[in-house]
Amino acid sequence: MNKKICSCMILGISVFFIIYFIFFFQSATRFSKLCISEKKYEELIAQRTETEENLLTEMTFHDYPAVYDSIDSCFYYSLPEHDLEAYNPKVGYQGRNRRIKLAVKQAAIDEELIAANEAIEMIAYDDSVYREYIIKCTTLPIVSIHFL
Repeated sequence: MNKKICSCMILGISVFFIIYFIFFFQSATRFSKLCISEKKYEELIAQRTETEENLLTEMTFHDYPAVYDSIDSCFYYSLPEHDLEAYNPKVGYQGRNRRIKLAVKQAAIDEELIAANEAIEMIAYDDSVYREYIIKCTTLPIVSIHFL
């Protein structure tokens, strides 16, 4: 009888944690999986209304928070040295009170993009609205100073 109760409790706890991680845990996605064609990017924009509201509350690259410049709607990504996955990082994000998705206009993070200091276009969107952001990549360390 005790084994049966313990088995049921363990099964119940396991099911709870599986459901929790599926619905409440935002897993990171590789940068290349977020990339879409320019045509698809334009279709996503055409089907939604642009908003001034900041749809993203946080963005991470390799589990490190990205520095955000609210004036330019720009996230900065400093590529880690000697990391083989630096050019295709794990990207995590949290949306503000919505089921937000990300899409990056077809781009690849490479040395040419970094040397030219080019921005990567990205949108955060849900079923009805979108907001455009940019990502700037660098090999230099990034420092963020906040004033209260």
